[in-house]
Formats: sequence, structure tokens, C-alpha cells
Amino acid sequence: MIRQSLLALAGALLLTTTAATAQSLDYVLAQDERTQLLDLLVDGAGLTCALAEDGPYTVFAPTDNGFDVVPEEALADLRDPDNRELLRSVLTFHIVEGTLTTAALRGAIEANDNQPVALPTLQGDSLQVSMGNERFYLTDGLGNTVNLSAPNEDITADNGVVHLLVGVLMPPEASAFPDAVRDCATE
Repeated sequence: MIRQSLLALAGALLLTTTAATAQSLDYVLAQDERTQLLDLLVDGAGLTCALAEDGPYTVFAPTDNGFDVVPEEALADLRDPDNRELLRSVLTFHIVEGTLTTAALRGAIEANDNQPVALPTLQGDSLQVSMGNERFYLTDGLGNTVNLSAPNEDITADNGVVHLLVGVLMPPEASAFPDAVRDCATE
């Protein structure tokens, strides 16, 4: 009887643990109260399935507060269904193949003599990651720099990892975007 109870408890714990960790990047973004706007934009760009099924990926996720630096007109442009490719370009510039934890990012920078490291994005261009004062900084295609909001936080998913940003990164071709989108400043 005790043996059966222990086996049942072990099985229940195993099922609970498995259910708790079966979370895709899309699920993590949807559930995190800090990334609700990004989750809506991911859906509008048609990237939900990729973040739910593919990977592994590292997502540098602007928080809702990070979008505060984007003018309302620019957000409206990005959300316009006619600008879906523009939105996809901006969002895929925030996604890198592979699971790059903060330890992996730190290791890559240290292996590069503490110089910035280029990270190829799904959009096709690279962003630069660097460190200073125990913080990670990402530099986008326009030379804007955004830092991770929690430099030691790895939000893990079954198909990758999420790092929260305090701003929005723009790909190099953003210079050809509508003025409102191109001119959104980052901190």
C-alpha cells in the first residue's frame, strides 16, 4: 500500500513537472504580463506558429514599457495589416537562432576579448551584443542601443529562451520605413 502510494505520488509529480515545463516561446510571451503588446504584434505578424513550434530561438523581447519609446503613430503603422512585412521585419530582428542564455552571451563576449559579438537574426541582419557594468547591451541596425531589463534572467521555454528589453530594436532597412517607425528612439 505504501509502495503504491509512493509510486502514485511520484507519477503525479512527474506529470505536474512535465506539464509545467511544456511551454513554447509563444506561450511564455502570452503568459508574461510584461510582454502582452509584443504577443499581440507576434500574432499580427503571423509568427505565432514559428514561436510555438520551431526553434530553438532566443527572443529579445521588448516589454510593454519598452514600447513606450515608440510613438503611437509608429505602433499604428506596425499594426496596420498592410504593413505586415514591415512588422515581420522588425520582430524577426529580435529573434536569433539557438538558445543563448545570459551565461552563453557572457561567454561569447568574453571569448571575443570582451568586444561586441554579432548575432545573426531571423530577419537576416545582425545585431551586436556587448557588456558593461554587468549589463548586456544590444545595438540595432540604426546604431540605437537597448539593454536587457534583467541582465541575469533567462526565461526558458521548451524551444528557446526569452530576454526582456527596455526598448525596441530596429533593423538596418528601417531607414526606408515610414518616418514614424524609423524615428522611434530607443533608450
